[in-house]
Amino acid sequence: MAREQQQIAEGVKGLEGTPVESRVDKIQQLSDRKETLESKAAALENQLDKTASDMRRTDPDAARKLSDAARGDARQPAARHDPVQRARRFGRAFRGPRSPISSSA
Repeated sequence: MAREQQQIAEGVKGLEGTPVESRVDKIQQLSDRKETLESKAAALENQLDKTASDMRRTDPDAARKLSDAARGDARQPAARHDPVQRARRFGRAFRGPRSPISSSA
């Protein structure tokens, strides 16, 4: 997911100097890729939650550690929010007020 996010960010940087006609199409493609990335991140988050929930019955300590790793703690970045947050920051960085891309991200 991090590699995909990096590729999307590079695509945004590549928009500079692109003719307007091409830019609109490329923005839509990048937006679609971003939405796919966010869906993958949400699916991963759901899987982590389900796995931690299943583990609570048999190994509460391991479940807690998995939840901590997914949620993140003071010592490490949040695995579950980091890709999504980067995708959202990316979207806000190039979206203008009249952009065809939704600002819900």
